[in-house]
Amino acid sequence: MRNFQFFLLFSITLLAGCASNNNFRTGSNHLLGGGFLDQEIKPGLYKLSAKANESLWPSFEAARETWKRRADQLCGKDSYQEIITTQNEGLRRHDIVYEPTILNPVIPTFNTLISGYVLCSSSVMSRDDAIKFLEELPANEAKELSLRRKSELNDLGGSDCSEKEVGKSADIYFRRGKILMDQNEYKAAMSCFMIAQSMESDTSAYRDSCSEIGMMYELGWGVEKDIPVSKTWYKKAGL
Repeated sequence: MRNFQFFLLFSITLLAGCASNNNFRTGSNHLLGGGFLDQEIKPGLYKLSAKANESLWPSFEAARETWKRRADQLCGKDSYQEIITTQNEGLRRHDIVYEPTILNPVIPTFNTLISGYVLCSSSVMSRDDAIKFLEELPANEAKELSLRRKSELNDLGGSDCSEKEVGKSADIYFRRGKILMDQNEYKAAMSCFMIAQSMESDTSAYRDSCSEIGMMYELGWGVEKDIPVSKTWYKKAGL
């Protein structure tokens, strides 16, 4: 174990501050942790994160080199504009699996990270257009998610769980309850969970519904907060 720790420390020291060619989509860099991850979100506009290899000190130059290598691959050499959003040192403290000593200490290391976007010169978007799109992206994604969830809820039978319907399983009622929870419709969600747990016993739908009911009583979501009742439902869930 100790020999491995010295080997790891030696490797980190030797490669400290180096850029990385590792693509996180195709595999992890378990030893040194460096690499990049990208996603095209509009033609010629990429979300990009780049990590330097793990080192004993922050290495923004190495993270930037990893970033630049991937941006050149995506867009062509120097044929892009950067829209940097975050930079951090990526401080890590490895799990302690032994009692640290002077000769065998716990050594903090860094996986310096740069995240943001790359706008290729080939894109029809201007930099201002790209920035505006990115500023509006969270709200647009939230709206799209809400529409998808509403569509899913309708496919499952809607938000009205006041009565048990023929042909609807406990799992369907549970899924309806979860969607309603996400939409902060707690009373309707409670009705769905109550039906789900009443239809079965000792199944995942039963236990999960009891757990959700317990949490709602614990937090006072859609019902009056009641810790003893919450504990009763958690017990039914096997928690």
